[in-house]
Amino acid sequence: MHLYLGMQLVFENGRVKVEMTYYLEKILEKFDGLRPEVLPGKKNLFAASLESPALSEKEKASFHTVVAKLLYFSRRARLDIIPAFCFLCTRVQRPTEDDDIKLKRLLGYLLKTKKNNSGVATVTEF
Repeated sequence: MHLYLGMQLVFENGRVKVEMTYYLEKILEKFDGLRPEVLPGKKNLFAASLESPALSEKEKASFHTVVAKLLYFSRRARLDIIPAFCFLCTRVQRPTEDDDIKLKRLLGYLLKTKKNNSGVATVTEF
């Protein structure tokens, strides 16, 4: 097994399995009290709330960092979160409390599904 850019590369029998469980654990450990969620978003996922208060500069920076990490993670291991996370990408410049709730719901979904879908990206023969 080799670690490379947050990926665990496991070489067995001429195949490579790419896992990102460790990377996901590192993202989730920064959020105490996440509720496990069944779905990555609710029906209002793609609606930007104009009335929701803006996040502070510190919260905004944290929001941006987590969304960037999810971009890297989703493209390699969890294609199922792409719709939810793509909307959050559009909100990194001016995130609101409502956007933060949506991000935490997505993280809760990853928390609940991390054992079912352990972040295995691909198995490729060489």
